[in-house]
Amino acid sequence: MTSTVLVSIIGALQWLGGIALAIAATRRSRRFARAGAPPRLFARAALFVFGVAAIVLLLSLAHGAASVFPPEFATRSWRIEAVAETCIVGWLLLSISAFWNTVLGVSLRRRIAAAELKRRTARVFDHRTPGGA
Repeated sequence: MTSTVLVSIIGALQWLGGIALAIAATRRSRRFARAGAPPRLFARAALFVFGVAAIVLLLSLAHGAASVFPPEFATRSWRIEAVAETCIVGWLLLSISAFWNTVLGVSLRRRIAAAELKRRTARVFDHRTPGGA
């Protein structure tokens, strides 16, 4: 197996993982309605970047792709670097989206826990109060 094929396979695996996690981040951010708009935007941008990486990856696998790129960009090292750098940008956008979703999830759980504590406390006080007094 040549290094070009190996790098292409690793790039494809990285691309698949990035696409799957970006879709999951987009779905997760929908739970937070308007507050989830910024992480949803970052996840969609990551999907776009991974789409660009897929196009570059497919063009690097095609044998006739040298005519698509200018001569200085038709080298094998440029194609490998282009896929790697594009995926790095996608992973960075995806990390921002995931972190933002985590912050929103923690704050939602805190609000739910506070409401549950208030409900249980009120239930205990209601139970202790005599009914006919």
